[in-house]
Amino acid sequence: MLEEMFKVLALGKLTSKKYVPDYSVLAQQIFSCLYPDPRGLRFEEICEICSPLAEHEVFDKIVSHLIEKGWLVSKAGKIYATEKLMNKGERTYSLKHS
Repeated sequence: MLEEMFKVLALGKLTSKKYVPDYSVLAQQIFSCLYPDPRGLRFEEICEICSPLAEHEVFDKIVSHLIEKGWLVSKAGKIYATEKLMNKGERTYSLKHS
């Protein structure tokens, strides 16, 4: 199968699909940035890390939604994981590694 893919590529007939972002991946990435760092991160830091996944406006809306739903908190110019997120992460981590 790999050989066939190379043949198609060599002939210039490889097609591509238009990228359609999956914003749940962005939420997961935000959680992954904050979970190991209880000191929180500046909004701009997280936005920069996640910039390949979504436009700034979309990122802002998702962070606002996660704050509204109790997963994140914003204070003193930083974004923090809430206890709710930390507990969920701890349960998920312990299930995967037990």
